Amino acid sequence: MTVADAGWVDAGSFKPNPGQFPIRVERHLNSFVGDHLPGVTTVTNATRYYALHGLIARIAQDEGLGEGATIDLLRRSEALLAYVTRLHSMDSSHDKRTPAPHGIDAIIRGARTSSGLDLPKAAHVYSDTKWAFANPYRGSELTLKILSTGSFSPGEWYDNTAAQSVLAPLVAAARTADLLSDAEVAQLSSACLCTTPVSADGEWLAGLLSGDASQPAATPSIGGLLWQFGHMTAIATTVGEVTGADSLAELVMFDPTLHDHPDLAGMVAPLRWRGALLRKESVYAWRLIWRDINRLVGGARPVVELVEAFADQLPTTTVGAFRAALPARVDGQSRPRAAERELGHLPDNQRWLAHLMLGATRLNDLGGPELRGFRSPQEHTRGVWEELTPGWFAQQLDSFAPRSLQDLGRHLAMGLVHRSQRVAIWKSRFDARTQVLSFPARLHVRDGIAVQVFDETAPVPATRIPQYLSIARQAGMFAADADGLLTLGPNGGRLA
Repeated sequence: MTVADAGWVDAGSFKPNPGQFPIRVERHLNSFVGDHLPGVTTVTNATRYYALHGLIARIAQDEGLGEGATIDLLRRSEALLAYVTRLHSMDSSHDKRTPAPHGIDAIIRGARTSSGLDLPKAAHVYSDTKWAFANPYRGSELTLKILSTGSFSPGEWYDNTAAQSVLAPLVAAARTADLLSDAEVAQLSSACLCTTPVSADGEWLAGLLSGDASQPAATPSIGGLLWQFGHMTAIATTVGEVTGADSLAELVMFDPTLHDHPDLAGMVAPLRWRGALLRKESVYAWRLIWRDINRLVGGARPVVELVEAFADQLPTTTVGAFRAALPARVDGQSRPRAAERELGHLPDNQRWLAHLMLGATRLNDLGGPELRGFRSPQEHTRGVWEELTPGWFAQQLDSFAPRSLQDLGRHLAMGLVHRSQRVAIWKSRFDARTQVLSFPARLHVRDGIAVQVFDETAPVPATRIPQYLSIARQAGMFAADADGLLTLGPNGGRLA
């Protein structure tokens, strides 16, 4: 069945959009990450912007600049920093692991001249947002006290000497020049994003991003949790090969040497992160199942047929037998085993269900800080588990134990379809001014027919670990060799 467009609504008053979190299964993980890895977000990818924003705020405060003048200086400085980095990226001395500067593609398309840069035009085209890329960084900059709450002004931990040491010439050029030749821009190459690890602003920012080592191991503050994560990462680089977020996560979850390392004894953050990363396995499995259900729609399909199509991909084996055949979750000392990595022989949807089964059973394996990372107390209230949590799924497994995996698949598929519509309705917004209803869903269900309006994806759940490792490497807290292996960097002493 195919449809050209949904025919049950007035297209002028109904605005479908893809939305995010269609089955709302990641709430605990997102909340945990926000509490335990402050100072970075999924959109803070270049460390030097912290210093640049602090410097602009200081200039605005010292000179009494109004909002318009502050925004103009901010935009011109960010645009020039982006172009300096792009130009320097063509030099053999440039560190190729440096992230691309914000807005650079728009600058190259819209403000590049035959000889250099039209800075006013670059400042206009590189971002459609009023405060440009200061907004994505603001939460982290407030946490790190680079900015103060309220107005755009420097915070108590802002270091003007460190920021000025590298960025003062760039900001001066941004204030006075409109047309810059590539030769003039090249004179500012010391401000390239790639130089942060060996510059004064990198050393200052490393101190902030290292957190607070003085906090009690068992009851740390937010700064203490940040330090414990960095310390755990530093230890992990000595017991295994850490090349990025995935390899670090594997060590944190499953490596017995890191699990029992004496330098981590008594610390809560490593244990909590072990639980949270194990929970991520279940979150991702739900996302993959929901994606695969959507792929079966084929434009439009009755929901009952969609549910049957999903169930038909599963065997008639009983849930109990399937569950009993799963790999052992813990070793002889009750440490987590990499059971989730021993499922490669299973077809996709059976593998995703196996991940969920392991996660549901790990609820009984974990305790204390590990359990705090794995689940939220709010998931179980008045004796009832929240839908799609490991505790809820454990109950479904017990109930369906004598029945077939296909029966469980029907139950889950129908539940996910209904849940997706409840979530979309909950997130819908009606604009009284335009008389338009925004409905954030990729799959729409009306009169028993599922209509695929947008393709569904299954992004890996965000942990902010990739961003932390990138930001920390740029601040010189970690260094990477030619093979990408991380070690402590020149500014990593506080994490040792």
